[in-house]
Amino acid sequence: MFELINETNYTIHDSIIEMEALPQSDLICSCRTGNMLHNAPMLVKEMTGDFQIVAKMSHEFKSLFDATGLVIYENEKLWAKAAFECSNTDTYTAVSVMTNGLSDDCNHADVDTKEIWMRLNKMGNVISVQYSLDGENWIFMRICHIPFTSDTVKAGFIAQSPSGDGGTFIFKDYSIKNRTFKAIRKGE
Repeated sequence: MFELINETNYTIHDSIIEMEALPQSDLICSCRTGNMLHNAPMLVKEMTGDFQIVAKMSHEFKSLFDATGLVIYENEKLWAKAAFECSNTDTYTAVSVMTNGLSDDCNHADVDTKEIWMRLNKMGNVISVQYSLDGENWIFMRICHIPFTSDTVKAGFIAQSPSGDGGTFIFKDYSIKNRTFKAIRKGE
């Protein structure tokens, strides 16, 4: 069912994925320098057409930019990431990174919890992101366009520790499902 990009240890039991982030791991193509780091483990499956990834995510927030996230991935230069990150403002932050050759990096909201729901949606080449504190009331983060060259991409989960020694990252009650959207901005 799942394919692992960048080796790591992981387990899947019931509706929980536990994945180890490697030390100094990330998925980024710096918009300042063009330098690319592409060693964060991703647990993905192929998806064709329109779909939605949802998960309740948590981790230990041990090091700066440690993050658990959702990913839509075509190749090193075309991908989308929605993550729950230990930010440079010493907060727990819902973030997104969209890459079309180079990556942008956008902090959206600081939250007072170590667990958050996130949704990453794909409708054609339009991507939208929402987060929720309860899995029911969703808050819009962003919408954008990524020029994927194929209708089939990889979708799933990512764990990163760019400045740290790694750790265990948890995804609960996850799903990756094809769906039709009436309002992509809302993820509905």
